[in-house]
Amino acid sequence: MRKVIAIGEAGFDIVFDAAKPVAAYPGGRILNAAASLARAGVPTSFVGECGTDYFGDLIAAHLQECGVDIRPLDRFTEGTTAITTITPSGHIAYGTYPDDRFDVVWPRIDENDILLFGSHIAVEADVRTRLFEIVRYAKERKAIIAYLPGFAIDKSFRATRILTALLENLEIADLVITDAADIEALFETADDAEAYREHIGYYCPNYVHADASRAIRVHQPSGCTAIAAAAAQPASPLGWIAGLVAGTIAGLIAADVTHATVGSITAAQLKVIADHATRFAASAGSSAANVIDSSISINPLS
Repeated sequence: MRKVIAIGEAGFDIVFDAAKPVAAYPGGRILNAAASLARAGVPTSFVGECGTDYFGDLIAAHLQECGVDIRPLDRFTEGTTAITTITPSGHIAYGTYPDDRFDVVWPRIDENDILLFGSHIAVEADVRTRLFEIVRYAKERKAIIAYLPGFAIDKSFRATRILTALLENLEIADLVITDAADIEALFETADDAEAYREHIGYYCPNYVHADASRAIRVHQPSGCTAIAAAAAQPASPLGWIAGLVAGTIAGLIAADVTHATVGSITAAQLKVIADHATRFAASAGSSAANVIDSSISINPLS
């Protein structure tokens, strides 16, 4: 089976309800998507960084338990694993990193593999150079490139600071996936059609968006396809979006979308992708760990 290479942040989330912590788990949409893909039987490796501390050990153990190959994971000793507190008022990240960051082992990448990358490390100057070398290599190897531009935004965020990196990421991507908060922060619009028309479509042909009501829309040069919203608000919105990402990637594999055909996905292939995206999102959205149930599988296009 084709492989997935996921490049993203490896952190640990602690969720608070008022002053009381109510949940704690390894965090990051890409990390959780990688865990779901591996649990569904897709050969998946995770490229990222975390400390050799207690929380780093929890992250590594979680990924391995789900079946993710963590050999490319940089376990640094000079610093601490990123911890994000999630409160009703927002997200606050804590963590320290070594001066020489992202000293990862490059994974094997073959034609028609899928490389998934994004989060803040895809635009941070001290990480991006090494990260983007892997992305460029994957493009040269004729892998499909999927980009998640979203990340937690602090009050000092200015999209203009990351504009060059953001545009380069969009340009190299074959598929972009966002939610409502992503496009509002990055493009100052809540309208995904506008985001595709004005910002994404010029660079990347395929765009999957989930709005605040959990309705999913797929934008392509040929038009927009709406996918039914979730029947109910998920217990875990973070798990739901991570599941959507994992399901979209799994759907590309199930529908046999290749590097040569990713620019012209057919209606039949899109139906398969939509099925996987909704099933994976529903399962991960009901999980305390933001990962799909082990009963969820890939159904190839017949």
